[in-house]
Amino acid sequence: MDFNERLHNVDGQEKKWLPSKLFLKQLFISVGVWNMLFLGGMCMGTPTVLIPQLRRDANSTDAVDDETASWLYSVFGTCTLPWVVITLLFTQYFGRRWPVIISVFTIFLVFLFMSLSSNAKQILVAEIMEGCFLSCCLTVCVIILSEYTIPKYRGIFLCFKSSSFFWGIWIANIIGTFFHWRNIPILGMIVCFYSLTAFFWPESPHWLASKGRFEECKASYRWLHGCGVESERDLAILIKRQTDYLNIRAEKRKSFYYSQYTSKEFYKPLFLIILAVTQYHFSGNCGPMIMTTSVYGEVIPLKHKTSMFLVAILLFETYNAILLKNAPKLFKNLGFHETKDKTLQQIEQDFEEKSRAPTPSIDETELFIAKQTNK
Repeated sequence: MDFNERLHNVDGQEKKWLPSKLFLKQLFISVGVWNMLFLGGMCMGTPTVLIPQLRRDANSTDAVDDETASWLYSVFGTCTLPWVVITLLFTQYFGRRWPVIISVFTIFLVFLFMSLSSNAKQILVAEIMEGCFLSCCLTVCVIILSEYTIPKYRGIFLCFKSSSFFWGIWIANIIGTFFHWRNIPILGMIVCFYSLTAFFWPESPHWLASKGRFEECKASYRWLHGCGVESERDLAILIKRQTDYLNIRAEKRKSFYYSQYTSKEFYKPLFLIILAVTQYHFSGNCGPMIMTTSVYGEVIPLKHKTSMFLVAILLFETYNAILLKNAPKLFKNLGFHETKDKTLQQIEQDFEEKSRAPTPSIDETELFIAKQTNK
């Protein structure tokens, strides 16, 4: 793909960009991101159907004990935490595309390893290896959608990002309900290939501008946003702001970072991020998730993107790790029981107090029904 397309036609007139062409370019990149979130949802949804199948195949609950089951459900948050730091630092210095490419190759190998696993311990190792990919989904994917898309389409693309994750969970549950769980990683390996189109994406113009690579920034920005008057004005503002930022950082190297991290443009978005993450985890609905995604992608200044994403995702995954790991013990202590594959009557009996009469046997139930019929 040529990222240095001409700005004018042969006759000297400004080159016109069809809205459909711009939309398709941004859709091409966004689908790759949605695809990654879909794979992330499949990873999160797999334990729900995998654990019951492992126990059923072994004809014993000992195949996956309660402690191992709790780790299978919650290890995502714990294993992602160190990778968030690594991924964001890599993104800061090497751009947005390469973390995507590396993480896609990683999740392909994880799915391959999982499809060959034969017990819960091996599957747990595979889930630990998913940390690299999930950290990319939580950080780089949001950055890409916010930096590559124009404001007109950004809201749509960000909403589909959130939806794709839950579609992945749903598909994993559908496959695990009607087929063997090994079909989930097999599908994952197939789906991985589309996200490798990242090889053909331009680098983020915002990242290029932050590194002072302004000619490459212009080519990338015009490929993504077109060459209209409004786009050219926004490009000029981006370059001007980053030029000023780089000059100030060079002149005031010692006091620069202190002044930046104590300014309102740093701690105000940081407060919004903490509020959005907290609301997401304690509200239990997808509205705050969409709002949280918008906050991540839109209100964070370019120069603070790495540090703020680091704080946001570390907070997000710490919540995830704590809540998911302790949820089974909490439910058990509160008297809640497993509801999967149980009828409403069985669930109701589980919640009945021990002081009540014991559940009648099948023979007693049939005898009672016969007596009622003969009356």
